[in-house]
Order: sequence, then C-alpha cells, then structure tokens
Amino acid sequence: MLRVLGSKVVHAGPIGAGTKFKLARNMMHFIAFTAATEAQRLAEAAGLSLKDLGDVVRHTDAITGGPGAIMHRETTAVLDPDDFWYGVFSNVTSLGVKDLGFAIELAHQLGVEVPLAELAIDRLGPGLGLPEGDH
Repeated sequence: MLRVLGSKVVHAGPIGAGTKFKLARNMMHFIAFTAATEAQRLAEAAGLSLKDLGDVVRHTDAITGGPGAIMHRETTAVLDPDDFWYGVFSNVTSLGVKDLGFAIELAHQLGVEVPLAELAIDRLGPGLGLPEGDH
C-alpha cells in the first residue's frame, strides 16, 4: 500500500518510529529553509540574483546530494582519527569553516545578520563527529 503512495518506503522501526523519522527529516528540511533565507539576505545585500542563486543551489544539491551527502555513519559518536570518515569530515570542516568565515565577514560588512552561519561555524566539526578542537 505504501509503495503506491510514495517512491521511497523505509521501515523505521516499531509503532511511532515513523513519526520520529519524519520529525528528524523535517527538522533538517526547515532548518535548511531558514539557512536559505540567511543566504538570500546575504546575496540580496551583495546585489546578487536570488533566482540565479536558487538555480545554482538546486543544481549543486542534485550533484552533491545536499545535506544528505554527509549522512553515511551509523552513529553520531566522536570519530577515531583512524576512521575513514575522519579524514573526509576533516576536509569538509576545513572547507566549511573557511567559507562560513568569509560569508560571515561579508555579512558583517553588509550589515546582514547570519546567526545560523555563526552557529554553524562552531558546530560543523563536532556535528560531523570530529573531536572538539580538531577543526
């Protein structure tokens, strides 16, 4: 019955697990929407086309997988330096911190508030499983 309603069916667990799954998924969705509004305000203040930014975001998310691209682990535990993902996520964090830093600097120059970006710069590495201070 569910396969008729949707193209992706996942057995999340016992009764109630599907709702928890939906809440976790939608939390990511709406936080991402909120982040998109920050990026739009920054782009607008910088004189950029919001429609072009949207086109680029949809294009690159189709290639990279968007936020789901980092969701390959079975746990959110701190990574051991010998873990394959440690190197991958260290690189992701380095790039993220660099670009977030530049975006925050631009936002400050343009007088745009970017509280999610400021939160993300501190939480990206630990959120990916890197030990505190390893980013």
